[in-house]
Amino acid sequence: QRQMCIRDSYISDLTYYHHKKDMDKIKELAREWYDSGLFSHAFLFYFYNECSGLKKDAILVSDLNLGTYYRYLLQYGIGLFTDVKVVDVADLRNPTQESQLWQEVGIDVQTLPDAKTVRCPGLWYFAEKEKRPVYYTHFFYRRDLLEEMKDSLYSEGLVFRYSSKPYNNLAATRKNFEQNYLLDYLRHPLIEDLSLIHISEPTRHAQIS
Repeated sequence: QRQMCIRDSYISDLTYYHHKKDMDKIKELAREWYDSGLFSHAFLFYFYNECSGLKKDAILVSDLNLGTYYRYLLQYGIGLFTDVKVVDVADLRNPTQESQLWQEVGIDVQTLPDAKTVRCPGLWYFAEKEKRPVYYTHFFYRRDLLEEMKDSLYSEGLVFRYSSKPYNNLAATRKNFEQNYLLDYLRHPLIEDLSLIHISEPTRHAQIS
């Protein structure tokens, strides 16, 4: 019970600094959380697999949910998938100059097409202008936001890839399950394993110690 309270405390603190947009504090907390070992290994493996199927320099679209914290753990606690840019769906649907994302990108959002011209102006920028691969997580709190994009989203396993044109997503899905995803954790008993997990970036293989 005490361990669960400590884990919840990390999530609560990360939520606070997420809203404050304090990335330095988020990175510090993510490292502390990883060092503590007080996280769900099942969730860590799930979101590891989610990210392992993304192409280099991908954009991963999400909203604030449990996945947010485990991606922080992977990227800043362990140092994996640092090329992946996780963006909030709200920043894509309604870009504002005050948004930290668009300040980092360094463009005037007034130059983006409006929502009457393209359905999601921010998505258009990354996918069509920058030509970066854009994915939506399956782990979405707001399912209606996935529904409105369904004709342009193709499942590749644990993510949907955005594409303005149909393509063979079954081949990508098969590759993820056969080559990218770590699935051994699915054979473990449904108990909370609090042993430390170490994942190395060069091979993206996981080892339990």
